[in-house]
Amino acid sequence: MSMSEYDLISIVSHELRSPLTAIRGYLSMLETMDADNLTQKQRLFISRIDQSSQRMADLIEKLLDLGSIESGNLNLSIAPTALENIVQAVALELGDKAKKADLDIIIADKKRLPVVLADPGRLQQIVTNLLDNAIKYSPQGGPINITFKQNAEEVVVMIADEGVGIPADQFNKLFTKFGRLYHPSTIDRPGSGLGLYIVKRLVECHGGRIWLTSKEGKGSKFSFSLPIAKQLPLLD
Repeated sequence: MSMSEYDLISIVSHELRSPLTAIRGYLSMLETMDADNLTQKQRLFISRIDQSSQRMADLIEKLLDLGSIESGNLNLSIAPTALENIVQAVALELGDKAKKADLDIIIADKKRLPVVLADPGRLQQIVTNLLDNAIKYSPQGGPINITFKQNAEEVVVMIADEGVGIPADQFNKLFTKFGRLYHPSTIDRPGSGLGLYIVKRLVECHGGRIWLTSKEGKGSKFSFSLPIAKQLPLLD
């Protein structure tokens, strides 16, 4: 894709963002102002409009990220960051979604984890995408385990689910642009095919790695690493 195509994506995405923000704002006002007067069917329609507009907003953000990454214009504010604090915050943010699916997010107790070099906002984006996927593809009542591992140079975060798993012959599609994996039980779930590609590129922009271990019918474990911030104290 050429630079002009990225410019077009950026312009269109920015132009779509403003009216979409207005639509969501008016929806929120409608729900708040007319809460007592809305029928059950009207509430359902508003909910579906809101869900669809949220998916569109997510797609716009992904397209903007894609343009920034591919054109080399992604700006990262790298700083020593407490990785475990970010993971805890994301787990809390997605807690209601997990609860509705009867899922337990279990974070391993890892004391004295070194701080890493990362952009906190982008790190939160990475963890959110991976944990949201784990929730989306996990069976009701199953656990999602988040664990950590460290060596002299890096800290690894592992997010494991007990979902449908990924067939080995589809591994090569996983982190590709617009790559969608086929599975009969998840074919109806929406997605742009950009999330994991963007996650991979973001991790690599931080000097880290991302990989997968999975067995069909047994679940998947996504792991990513970030470099340790040297000459800095460990966090209790």
